[in-house]
Amino acid sequence: MDLTDGYDWILPAVTIVCWILSWLGPRGLRWGLLTVATVLSILCFPLALLMPATPVSPSSNCRPVVECTSLSPLYWGMAGLIGFVCCIALSILTLAIDAIMAALGWSSRHRVDRAERDALG
Repeated sequence: MDLTDGYDWILPAVTIVCWILSWLGPRGLRWGLLTVATVLSILCFPLALLMPATPVSPSSNCRPVVECTSLSPLYWGMAGLIGFVCCIALSILTLAIDAIMAALGWSSRHRVDRAERDALG
């Protein structure tokens, strides 16, 4: 029994690709994306709890009752967990990169502040 199906990695993969692409846009886009991805990941948990674990057909030659039950709720829970951990890791990474960019003066917000200071004197 493999608990990490390939479908569990769809939400984190889409989140990571969109997060990388969001660096081409404004800062709010990154945080908005991470917020939406976190909410979607968290919504996977109630979905997993509310989803009935349907029995598998008896023709599959399963012995214990657990083996004869569909694992789709468990997969949704795993997808939510993996997605949530991915969002937390990307949030920490975003904070670190923003801090480094601000310290080096690469942030667009700091460039505007510096340009205003230079223009004012």
